[in-house]
Amino acid sequence: MRFQLRHTTTYRYATPVTFGRHRLMLRPRDSHEMLLHDAALSIRPAPSQTLWQYDVFGNSIALVDFAEPAAELALHPPHRRREPPFGIPGLVPAEVLRPVQQIPVAQP
Repeated sequence: MRFQLRHTTTYRYATPVTFGRHRLMLRPRDSHEMLLHDAALSIRPAPSQTLWQYDVFGNSIALVDFAEPAAELALHPPHRRREPPFGIPGLVPAEVLRPVQQIPVAQP
């Protein structure tokens, strides 16, 4: 099953503002249950520099710098992902792998 997700966040200011470094976490993580086919990051105004890194949990982080002040900041991170069907041998959803602890309830 394939999904295409679109999300746009826009900030508007009365007068142009100077932006500091932005730390963006907008890209979903790949896993055994979800494969990311395509991811892009469209930013207006265009950043002067974009650096990508991973945190200790495997999340993809974009560090974005801007050279000029602007009256608007728009983030548009479209991406496409695919969730494989659970009928594939050897592929088990994480919910099945997590043990459920049964706690006995005392009867009155």
